[in-house]
Amino acid sequence: MKSYKTLFYGRVQGVGFRATCAKLANRLGIHGYVKNLDDGSVEAVFQCSEDAFFKIIEKLKNIFEIENIEVEEVNLDENFSSFEIR
Repeated sequence: MKSYKTLFYGRVQGVGFRATCAKLANRLGIHGYVKNLDDGSVEAVFQCSEDAFFKIIEKLKNIFEIENIEVEEVNLDENFSSFEIR
């Protein structure tokens, strides 16, 4: 299982992005979190297989007006047991 720190830019705040992200993550068995950042972007950490990661990214891109996505594979000490909105 890998961890992906992901930043989403575009129209991603005030449009249900975090709730939709959590719903999709739970359906796909992804753990981690999603939260709004002060600069108008959204940060998410996904702990999942590479396949599940690409699935959630594709689904989010089809629903929201995402202008850019930055992804960094990270090593975290924390193992999440669910997906939460922060």
